[in-house]
Amino acid sequence: SYGNALSILDFDQKGAAAAGARAQQLNPGSFDVQNSYSQLASGLGLHEEAIAAAERAVGLDPLSAAAHATLSGAYYFARRYSDAEVTARRALTLEPDRTSAHALIGLSLLGQERFDEALAEFDQENLMWQRLTGRALVLAKTGRREEARAEMEAIRDQIGEAASYQLAQVSVQLGDLDEAFRWLQN
Repeated sequence: SYGNALSILDFDQKGAAAAGARAQQLNPGSFDVQNSYSQLASGLGLHEEAIAAAERAVGLDPLSAAAHATLSGAYYFARRYSDAEVTARRALTLEPDRTSAHALIGLSLLGQERFDEALAEFDQENLMWQRLTGRALVLAKTGRREEARAEMEAIRDQIGEAASYQLAQVSVQLGDLDEAFRWLQN
């Protein structure tokens, strides 16, 4: 959407929010408008708006795994981890091979400090970078530092510096803020 483009390409958060609101006014019955606006609003920290838009998208297309995944993400970023888990599981039920669904469930379980279950979900994730990052986050959070560092090495080997943000996330969980900032400067 135009709002997403403003946010990502021009770093114009205010313009992105205005474009998203305008799209909602022009076409409130559009699944694509609601789903895209939810993702934009989540990224802007407008959690209640993101959830409301995602709920409208689910209402417009209740059999859409994408809509349920977007709603799960909105719940996750609002720190409503239990709701995020339930909704991601619904997305997975609708589309068993849904990319990122296991990662969403894993992150939701991590937020609930259900570490063994989170690790099991990340192990099932289709996207390698999400699987490795999720595993590293759980291992770091549970004090399994050497295993977390091994996962970081796998991320570096498989993805390289394109995974700088993910490596910074894990570094933060390991308590190494200097390392995290070094990754973010790449």
